[in-house]
Amino acid sequence: MEIQRRSFLTPFFAFHFITLFGILIALFIYMMSSENQPLHSFIFSPNLYIIASLIAISVRLFLWILVDKGTFFEINKIFKRMLLDVVVINVVILSTLSSLFIVKTFFL
Repeated sequence: MEIQRRSFLTPFFAFHFITLFGILIALFIYMMSSENQPLHSFIFSPNLYIIASLIAISVRLFLWILVDKGTFFEINKIFKRMLLDVVVINVVILSTLSSLFIVKTFFL
């Protein structure tokens, strides 16, 4: 039986709840932006990425407790998934905000 290897890009093209949270955060930030506080001020703010990272970690911990019953059997995989979730949510937020910015700038 051959073990299937996963590519580094697999999580970016698979559906996860973290992707949905990233899109929702980006839409919320887009709705909060105004002339007084433009979109680029949110993008360059480290608070956005800290909050998004904490959301990704808390979702992964919640799933670990709910699904894995909080066992430490494969804790190494949990930490890897946490790190991957942090990267994915931040990439999703940036790509969604940049797409909304381009649509607003050139098409509206």
